[in-house]
Amino acid sequence: MRKLLITASLVLLCGCKPSFIAKELKGNLFDKFDYELWNNDYEGFEKGHQYGGSYIYKGVEFYPTIFDNACIYIYIYIYIYPQKQQFYTIYNEYNISNFNLKQRGKIFGTNQKSCFLDKTSVVLKIGIWYDYDENGKLIKQTDEDKKFGKFGYNELLKFLDKEKQINLRKGVSRRSNGDPDFDITFAYSHKSDKKLWIVSTKIVLSDLGGNENGAQFGQKFNSFCIDGNTGRVIKNLKAEKEYYKDIWF
Repeated sequence: MRKLLITASLVLLCGCKPSFIAKELKGNLFDKFDYELWNNDYEGFEKGHQYGGSYIYKGVEFYPTIFDNACIYIYIYIYIYPQKQQFYTIYNEYNISNFNLKQRGKIFGTNQKSCFLDKTSVVLKIGIWYDYDENGKLIKQTDEDKKFGKFGYNELLKFLDKEKQINLRKGVSRRSNGDPDFDITFAYSHKSDKKLWIVSTKIVLSDLGGNENGAQFGQKFNSFCIDGNTGRVIKNLKAEKEYYKDIWF
């Protein structure tokens, strides 16, 4: 089955063996979805600063959601933004029947579920994901990093930092819906060993130096295609279309 995972945004440091996003997810703010707080619009909680409908708990911003269709609950989940400087989002999903924790893990880039090509969900899961039974007991752990090649998301972060497409000191810039402010596509297939990253970045020119007063003026857009096994920058993807046809158009 062909799969494409479309996501957005990141950053990094330098090092021989980069690991800017840890594999395991430690600690959990919300073991259960508090429906009473939801029903009272999280009265008494500090409002989030950047994302509409978000709140602050223990210094951490989170975005709770109950998605329903004709008043029938379909999804109950919370997005957690660990820190401003982090380039992933923690996703907690809850059982509809009792609001106990059902699943949690890290998402690299965009938060929203969407479909692409074969209508596979394209949220890009990274690290260890944890599944729980109806009582909230851990029953399964899945290593989502197995799908990546030698040039994974941490290596990608290092590359983007080196190319000055991101700035670790300033931290991640997010859109109003919480998504990081540039786009990443990871393409792979279970039937092929080939991997492909496609990156589109947007930089405010003042981030690159601006004028002598540091004023913002205009934006610069860049795109990169990178082999997910070797880290080779592909200058003309159309010219290599035949090679990547198992995982790309």
